[in-house]
Amino acid sequence: MEQPSVFINPAHPNHVCKLHRSIYGLKQAPWARFSRFSSYLVTLDFVGSKSDTSLFLRRVATDLLLVLIHVNDIIITDNESWAATRLIQELSRKF
Repeated sequence: MEQPSVFINPAHPNHVCKLHRSIYGLKQAPWARFSRFSSYLVTLDFVGSKSDTSLFLRRVATDLLLVLIHVNDIIITDNESWAATRLIQELSRKF
């Protein structure tokens, strides 16, 4: 990464600008979002998968609801469409 030429001081050509915050946001932000979202899923009776930490499952009788979180994407699938729709409505109220 190079400093833009308009910021170069001719008296101090080897000096650089000090950033007061990171360029792309906080490094912990994605983890904080995931932590908050996954904690909320647990309150809705979801269980985290042992083989994939981004997969959450909820089984009620014959209904199986799966939620997969990947970076900024969420995939929700279900064998009963009403349960997925209800989950989406609940998530939209919370987030």
